[in-house]
Amino acid sequence: MTAIEIQDLSYTYPDGRVALRGVNLRVADGDVLGLVGPNGAGKSTLLLHCNGLLSGQGVVRIFGEPITAKTVQRIRRRVGLVFQDPDDQLFMPRVFDDVAFGLLCQKKPAEEVRRRVAQALAQVGLAGFQERFTHHLSLGERKRVAIATVLVLDCDILLLDEPTANLDPRGRREFEQLLAALPQAKVIASHDLGMIQRLCTHVALLDNGRIVASGPAAEVLAHRDLLEAHGLQDSPASALSAPGMVEQLTG
Repeated sequence: MTAIEIQDLSYTYPDGRVALRGVNLRVADGDVLGLVGPNGAGKSTLLLHCNGLLSGQGVVRIFGEPITAKTVQRIRRRVGLVFQDPDDQLFMPRVFDDVAFGLLCQKKPAEEVRRRVAQALAQVGLAGFQERFTHHLSLGERKRVAIATVLVLDCDILLLDEPTANLDPRGRREFEQLLAALPQAKVIASHDLGMIQRLCTHVALLDNGRIVASGPAAEVLAHRDLLEAHGLQDSPASALSAPGMVEQLTG
């Protein structure tokens, strides 16, 4: 089953900057797609289209259902977006209040809210953190709470923008282990190619608003010249040397 299908998606910001140019992309249910590319390539813009926060020209389907004005609220319950900076996502004083917010907006019963908040926090390794003050947490803990705010809604797809940014090496390892254990289909936008290689089944390389290459993660990341040509010089040391079956796109 196809979790995300994007057809001929283009988007121009109000200031005239073209962010996406005819993007076509598919993510199968259960897959983990790494979205890589230089700064300004359009990665975050593409993520924002996958749960309807932005709407450009073209079609975005989630499990076969197009995102429209009529479907967007329902689809957002299936597609959880986690921002690069957790402080852009967390705005309540207590951890419980942040994680429970979406359920309370849905007017879920209090007992169900408590149960699902506890489950979501346990999933991200923060069992018992309900009464903690969010602003007292470490960056890594706040990132975990941000993930819990979408897991609590039982989403089927996770969109993660630079999830390991600004974490120390131990924090990155622990966060990778957390992401690897989550069963949802995932799209991970990141410059951390080592993490992308370890976690992702497929990779799409985005530059100047276009998908310029896509394929199995090991094969795309093996193309050092391709990565260097698009501002990603530090290919993983363990990447393969054979070109494989990477699909390079032009136009």
